[in-house]
Amino acid sequence: MSKLTPRSQESDATPSVEMPEPREASSSPQLAAMEDGVITPRRPDVRESNRPAQTSASGGAGQSPASGAGANKSKLGLIGAAAVAVIGAGLYFGFHSSPKTSLESAEPNWKYVEKANEENDFKFKASKEANVTAERVDASGAVTSVAALGFAAADLDAQTTGAVKQALASNDPAGVQAALQSALKNIPPIPVTAKDPQGNPLVQPVPTLSPGMSAAVLSGDAQFVHVFLYDCCAEDGDIADVIVDGVPYCTVPLTHAGVTVAIPITQTAGTISIRGAFDGDGGGVTVGARTSQGDFFMRALNVGETEVLGSTMQQ
Repeated sequence: MSKLTPRSQESDATPSVEMPEPREASSSPQLAAMEDGVITPRRPDVRESNRPAQTSASGGAGQSPASGAGANKSKLGLIGAAAVAVIGAGLYFGFHSSPKTSLESAEPNWKYVEKANEENDFKFKASKEANVTAERVDASGAVTSVAALGFAAADLDAQTTGAVKQALASNDPAGVQAALQSALKNIPPIPVTAKDPQGNPLVQPVPTLSPGMSAAVLSGDAQFVHVFLYDCCAEDGDIADVIVDGVPYCTVPLTHAGVTVAIPITQTAGTISIRGAFDGDGGGVTVGARTSQGDFFMRALNVGETEVLGSTMQQ
């Protein structure tokens, strides 16, 4: 099977990561199938009795009415307790654990997502937002856990930076909005079938800069950079929100083909957050981000969970 490297606007130093193929093209290399364990039930003991079978008042053989009722109550009690335990465990683990399905785990990049799951699942036990680590795969194939997306000069979007800075200096909100819309113009439309947990259709937010980010762009402390976003596992309709410096910036339907967007980052305290907006098949929102510094794989998100990462600019 062939490998597909999605189109990007970064430098030629493209990390050697196995990218999933679009559905129209040939599929990506498959991971080895997982082996299922087999549980063999224990056979019950067989006890012989030379006594004739007793018939209960209810017509059952071999037990008195009292003993049969007691046994049934005992069995029902055990079954009820087991059901409560299973439901409780499901609610507990389902709240904070990233979802895992065979559809996602069959993809080549799942091994990176799974590692991010293992490193970050515990952070979501009591919260739906947490600072996380991502798995970075660089051009050599080396894998490291990082707390920030890395950028370099090859990722800079000087055109968007200049347009936004000029509009801010002219106190021109419409000009700022036009520049931001241009930076996000390649994002595919959100499917009409995609809805939030309340059943409301998802809509593309108006891109907004926080007051602090606007001031940083105006002063030259912040610049726009390109980042390529894609579905790193099964292309199943996942959608993610991108939040910059705490403010909703854009919503991205994730595909294998991917899309390049321009986002502002600062040299110091800026954050880039990814929130699960729509889970295509229930296997988790699987987000891959590519810059000139490598591919970054994040934990599989439940809808409503937000992963917060920093940003770094290589000098």
